[in-house]
Amino acid sequence: RQWQPSFLQFNGTLFVAWCDTVTRTTYVASSQDAEKFRNRVVDAAGLPEGTVAFPTNHGLAEGDGTLFFPASLPEKMEGQCRYAIVLISRDGGRNWHWSRPVEAAPWSSFGGTPEKFPL
Repeated sequence: RQWQPSFLQFNGTLFVAWCDTVTRTTYVASSQDAEKFRNRVVDAAGLPEGTVAFPTNHGLAEGDGTLFFPASLPEKMEGQCRYAIVLISRDGGRNWHWSRPVEAAPWSSFGGTPEKFPL
């Protein structure tokens, strides 16, 4: 139900990006002490209806306060393609929005096949 969280510490605040696959909601929680967290729902504007983006890796921070959490869109948006997307804050974590989805590279572009890489 809940996807493994991704972490980022910036200017004394711990940010945790995570999603609930049942309610199809992505959250960013923040804490100053790693004990009490404030959850923020990330607006799904621009994502196809019913799609949940789940964070896939730990966050990145730029010196100007821009924060990033890489994420994936597992739902079928067009055919069998999967897409990547980035959760972005340009104000040190106060507000979050999604980048545009980017189509993932097909296995054939790497000369491989998915059956060689069992999950």
